[in-house]
Amino acid sequence: MDAFVQALGDKGTQEQYLKIAGHYESRGNFNRAGDFYVICGQYDKALKLFLQCGESAIDKAINVVGKAKIESLTHQLIDYLMGDGPDGVPKDPKYIFRLYMALGNYQRAANTAIVIAKQEQQQ
Repeated sequence: MDAFVQALGDKGTQEQYLKIAGHYESRGNFNRAGDFYVICGQYDKALKLFLQCGESAIDKAINVVGKAKIESLTHQLIDYLMGDGPDGVPKDPKYIFRLYMALGNYQRAANTAIVIAKQEQQQ
């Protein structure tokens, strides 16, 4: 499949990319599957898969939500970052900062940066 994807490049159809995404998803490669769901504009599916990957795909999840700018996806990611994910562990606040930057919400990003700076000073 990897050779096919490489040969296809960015010249594939949405149907081809959906089949590729389904292939990777069925093989348990959620990170790679999410990449192809993003190409197809299926941001909700991509976000769910990226979140299943854990911290290794948080940056991709942030990029998806920033690109989609869909409120329900934003809330889903914030909940995950706050510890409502399968592991129940709150993630580093820098991810919330990055999310607000990706969304273009610079006021909230600045407020988050202040909170992070205060936490750093207390350590």
